[in-house]
Order: sequence, then structure tokens, then C-alpha cells
Amino acid sequence: MESRSGLTRDELTRYFSGSQSGSARVGIEVECGVVDRQTGLSAAYHGELGTRRLLECISSELAGTPYVDEGHLMGVALPTGARFSLELGGALEYSSAAFSSLGALIPSAVRDIGHAARVADRIGLALLATGMLPVTPVDRIPWIPKARVEIMRNYFRELGIAGSLAESVMGLTLSIQTTLDYFSEEDLASKLSLLVLASPILAAAFVNSPFEAGAVTGVLSRRLHCWQRVDPARCGVLPFGVRSAAPGGDLVDWALQLPMIYRVHAGRTTTVPPVAFSQILLNGFDDGSRPDLFDWECHLSQVWPHVRVRKTLETRAFDALPWPMFSAAPAFWAGLAYDDRSLAEALELLSCVTVEHLRDLTSEVPIKGLGATCGGRSVLHLSAELLRLAHRGLLRRVEQNIEPSWVPDLLDPLLDVVTSGVTFAERSLREWGESVSSSPLSFVDAVTIGGARRR
Repeated sequence: MESRSGLTRDELTRYFSGSQSGSARVGIEVECGVVDRQTGLSAAYHGELGTRRLLECISSELAGTPYVDEGHLMGVALPTGARFSLELGGALEYSSAAFSSLGALIPSAVRDIGHAARVADRIGLALLATGMLPVTPVDRIPWIPKARVEIMRNYFRELGIAGSLAESVMGLTLSIQTTLDYFSEEDLASKLSLLVLASPILAAAFVNSPFEAGAVTGVLSRRLHCWQRVDPARCGVLPFGVRSAAPGGDLVDWALQLPMIYRVHAGRTTTVPPVAFSQILLNGFDDGSRPDLFDWECHLSQVWPHVRVRKTLETRAFDALPWPMFSAAPAFWAGLAYDDRSLAEALELLSCVTVEHLRDLTSEVPIKGLGATCGGRSVLHLSAELLRLAHRGLLRRVEQNIEPSWVPDLLDPLLDVVTSGVTFAERSLREWGESVSSSPLSFVDAVTIGGARRR
């Protein structure tokens, strides 16, 4: 296919050619809730207790470079290559630089996020490490002043029931995401298969969002539960990713049939007519301009499956964990995907898992956690086996002098979960119980990064 803009299918497919770095790097994105320490409600953008002021203070103390979006401060780039930015509902996202080892990545992230938490505490805010903001109701989400916020809210509203929980996802949920490199189509095929198969399974060990709006929700992961009503066409399981011989072409086919939600052009974010990207490729945009690779990349950022593929592989299925256990997520993926032996054994372990199993699991895990089943097999057992393989992969990375000796210990929080059979969500429910509804600030204190407490 060749469009009037000059973009060809081959060019779109070459976008998925992989990393040119020469080394297998790992990066993370950690989403932290930002709340008023006295009320537990999400911080507004403006004001002395606002997220704008938080960014200004972080920038000043960490020698950062502020960046704006349509006139509003939206993030800070750090000298280390990491950055802090605001999510649509005011959460603070930390995006690391890519590192060749977890031994370099984790201390850098702990230092940066810990510093941001201390800044927040000094100005009367708290950064939270959990899968869902526990106090803020959906009608009190303080949307940031960004054009795409209203565009996206309108898009999801028009989906009806299928998009009915999108605002909860956009404004209340918090996750830990890991990025991994791939180097060829063959490498992409094996890693994508592994990540697509393993993500919904190990998500059961990460469930950590049983509260919302100051009350118990009745599910272990309200975050994953909400994701089921965002947009089924662009979320959840990538069906071709389970076992694809040509993932680049499959990714192009999948993305071409989806509409864009918004476009960033000439410094402005605008709506796009609800037609498949393939039609935009052929006919151009309504203003007469033609799509380019920047538009393609923007379009790829508007899909949210468990595993998102761009220049890297991005895993998105896990709830954020208590501080500083976020490091268990990149440790798991690096140990499993960056060790050839562990990768092969994991694929063999999951060789009988089908797309239907994964879709069923996506609905079951938010409710049952480790009590879910996958094609008749225990998710608890499968999670334990995957963690065992990841641990062995990390040990081999230590033997190869890629990692320091303490890196395999990063998996200890997850190993404890599968050994006990008790998830983080269930621990929270046992500790706080129904009392959360009458004293939600107690839970806010418990999940505050760095142990800051209300004065």
C-alpha cells in the first residue's frame, strides 16, 4: 500500500525494526499518585498545593529542565536522562533512562523518586505507591490543562458502555511499566509472545488496588477491572502476539484498522475524524496535510494493550506495588526475557495457553488474583514457575557480571506472595478491612512513598 503522503506499508513495518543500541537495555515508568496530605484527595494543578508547583520544585532541586505543553508546565527532564511528567489526572510519572543493567537502573530510580517524595512532603503533598488512588472519586479528578484530555474523554464517552470506565483509568489508576529492547523480527516474535502470554498471568501476583473513593471495591485489582471498559479494540490481549511469525506486519495490520483519537500538528492537539488510520494514510487529514512517521508514532501511543510495541516493548499489565517494591517488575522481565534459557523454558511452559485463555484470565484476575485459572491450570502455580525461571535468569546475569549480586533479591516480594498465596491487595484488606471507608487517610499514610506522614 502506498499513500498519497508517500508513506508505504514497508516503511510502517520498518518502524518495528528494533533497537540499534547493541545492548539489551531496561527502563521503567513508575506512576505515583499525588494527593493533598491532609485530605487524601488528588492534588489540583494550580495553587500552593498543586502539581505545577511540585514540578517547579523538583526542577529546581534536581537541576532539571522544565518542558511545557501548549503553555503549561507538564514535566521536568533530569540531567540523568530520566524525566518526571504529569499524567492526565494529575499523577506523577517517573520515566527512567534505559540502562544495560538493573544494578544501574534501580538505584537511580530510587534516588530520583525518593527525592520527589521528599519535595512533595515539604509542600504538603504525598506521593502514593499503590494501584489505584484510594480516596479520590471519579467526579473529583483534577484533569490537567492539556488539550488531549477533553478529546480523549469525549472519545471514550462516545463508546458507551465499552468506554464507561475510561475516566477512572485515565485519572485514578497507577501502574509500573517496564521497557525492553528487541533487535530483529525473530527476536521481537519470541519476546512479544513471552510478554503477551506471561503478562495476564503474573498480573495476579501484582494485584494491589482493592480501594476506590474511600471504600472497598469488592475486587483485588480495581485498576485491571476498569481497564476492561476502556476500548476493547485497542486494549487487553494482542491476539496475534501469542504466536506470530511476522509480528511487524501484524502490528501494522492491527494499528491501521484503528482510528486515531487525536493528532499533534503545528504545536496543537486536535481531534481526528473517526476513520481507520489506513484511510488517513490514503486520503490525508481534513486540513489537507499528509500523515508522516510522527503521526504514525502518535497513533501507536493511543493503543494500550498489555504489551505495547513501538521502538521498544512496553509491559503495562501490573498494578503499582508498595514502595520501593516497584523494582520487582523490571527484575522479573529482565530475568525472563533477557536470558535465552529462561525465555525458552517460559515459552515451553506456556505453550498450551491460547488467546481465549488469556482473555478469560484478564476478566478473572482482577477478582480472584492468584485464585484464577488459565486453561484449567492454577495461576498461582504458573506464577511461581515463571518467577523461578526469572530468578534463575537473574542469577545467570550475575554470573556473567551483567548484574551485581543483590539483583536476584529484587524478586523477593513476589516470591513471598506466591509462597504465601496472599497478594498485596489481600494484605491491605486484612489490615484495614472495612475501616477504610471510615478512615481512608490511614491507608493513604500506609502507601505514602518514603514513609512521609500527615502532620
